[in-house]
Amino acid sequence: MHKLHQHHSNISDEYSVSVAINSDSKYLKITYRVISPKLNTSNDFSTTDLDNWGLWEFDVVEAFLQKGQESGEYLEIQASPLSQRFALRVIKPREETIKVAEAELDFTVNVKESSEFIEITIAIALDDIPGKSDALMYGNIFTCLGPKGNQHFFALKINSEIKPDFHRPDLFCNLLEELA
Repeated sequence: MHKLHQHHSNISDEYSVSVAINSDSKYLKITYRVISPKLNTSNDFSTTDLDNWGLWEFDVVEAFLQKGQESGEYLEIQASPLSQRFALRVIKPREETIKVAEAELDFTVNVKESSEFIEITIAIALDDIPGKSDALMYGNIFTCLGPKGNQHFFALKINSEIKPDFHRPDLFCNLLEELA
């Protein structure tokens, strides 16, 4: 597993996040291992619907994905430790997005808990990820932990701004190569 970096403005050693990624002919699987002193979750979100707007205000793991770099469009997917999910197709960051319905996406979440960590595995059908390349998977991997107003942000590729901005396709990398 590859350790994610904390955003520089919010350094804390009470949290640790690592991630692994693999792909077969049908699915991309991202496994997060999170060590957290206390989980910040809410039962107010659905486990059967993807329309969980605001899920990111609680503990969540996220992936922003696109096949290749030629498309500006990407898929944002999130999962909570309670198996709640969210999906959004981003056409232009902060300008044009499309909520994704459950029937439109082959997206599963599997959660394993132990006394030491929680492991969240997201599986997404490759056909549901925007882009044209079958060989290149670009994106970024994130985690938000802690209560609103005091969240700790983790990323594979962090940005230089003080406030984390995950909608930065210019910071996307080849995930399969980066996390190999």
